[in-house]
Amino acid sequence: MSEKIDRAGPTRWHRLRWLLMAILLISGGYWWFIARTKHDSGQPPTIGSLPAVPTGGAVATPSTTDPNIHPLVPVLELASQLMADMKTNVRDYTARVIKRERIRGKWGEEEFMHLKIRHEDRTANPPIPFSVYLIYVPPSGNAGREAIWVKGANDNKLITHELGVQFKLPPKGLLAMMNSRYPIYDIGMLNLAEKLIEKGSRDKVHDQCQVEIYENQLIDQRACKLIQVKHPEQKEGLEYHIAQIYIDNELHVPIRYAAYSWPTEVGGQPKLEEEYTYLDLKLNVGLTDLDFDPKHPDYKYP
Repeated sequence: MSEKIDRAGPTRWHRLRWLLMAILLISGGYWWFIARTKHDSGQPPTIGSLPAVPTGGAVATPSTTDPNIHPLVPVLELASQLMADMKTNVRDYTARVIKRERIRGKWGEEEFMHLKIRHEDRTANPPIPFSVYLIYVPPSGNAGREAIWVKGANDNKLITHELGVQFKLPPKGLLAMMNSRYPIYDIGMLNLAEKLIEKGSRDKVHDQCQVEIYENQLIDQRACKLIQVKHPEQKEGLEYHIAQIYIDNELHVPIRYAAYSWPTEVGGQPKLEEEYTYLDLKLNVGLTDLDFDPKHPDYKYP
């Protein structure tokens, strides 16, 4: 009898440990793991969001006037150039990010975070892995929450904490994806450019596509080029009705992305599905391993 109890002990403690973690996460309300995210009636958000159609007398120009060139081709070429420039010239950056997503048909509250990103550099000695640190800040309801993910480190898990307990979670696991459309390693401007290229390459098979460019659009007083891609008709394989990408004129990086689905009724408005805006962007600030370590003296990890 005693031998059976000893052998069962580790399994029992393993289950208790996970039960404790679940209780802490639920009671603490961490943003990734539970439904603390506030939902409204399904109407588009009003704070920090921009309309689906640019206002203020903005004049659109087509991406190309050549009928033999798909309107997405110039956009894909621009996105490829942006991605190449970022890989060459941007080692790391910090930013203030505003994010909002529709999860399972419901709008979550706007989330505000301070973000640190360090790009992967396989040519460095030693190689530098893609690294993310973020902390949610007011007015987010989950202000103070932190997360770290470093590619290949910590068993490739994200590190967070709640109620004085540190956790390592699979970034695509059920808890980590509970209230997020994408895993933590998809965050960042470079990943945004890559995904735009992927989506645009798929969408080229559809002829009915309108691409318009609006110059000198402002995001937090920064002049941007707005590229708006519109699919008038909803068809199989298309992910969005309207996609908007704002490119900073000075920094030559994408600082805002928003995607809208088709109206649900005739004459209705496009429905905003997701939006991400990067503010106070600072490039090449010299982030180090310590910036992605829970032991950083400015972080609140237990």
